[in-house]
Amino acid sequence: GLCGLCPVLTPAGGAWLAGWVIRWRLDAAHADAAAAPPLRTVDLGGTTRLSQALLRAAYAGWVDAAWQNLLAALSYNHAGAIHQHARRILQHGATSGCAMLAGFLHSI
Repeated sequence: GLCGLCPVLTPAGGAWLAGWVIRWRLDAAHADAAAAPPLRTVDLGGTTRLSQALLRAAYAGWVDAAWQNLLAALSYNHAGAIHQHARRILQHGATSGCAMLAGFLHSI
């Protein structure tokens, strides 16, 4: 239901879900977590093609350099680097970075 939440290029609902998926993949990599439903069972038809691609990339574990740097900083618990890389993610799009970080942080 979050996909296509607002009529922009990458709706905030899809970006939020992408951030949530990044966190789910991180948690699943460190524990024997219950598997999420395969992405093919999720209806992505209500959102833009760019948002669909963002969700598929997150589900596959593909993230850009800003996310890679943030995840590395989190693994070392380096507060200064975490803050720096989170600020870079916040600069993604008009709201995409903020929505992705919100989705990522939701499950903490």
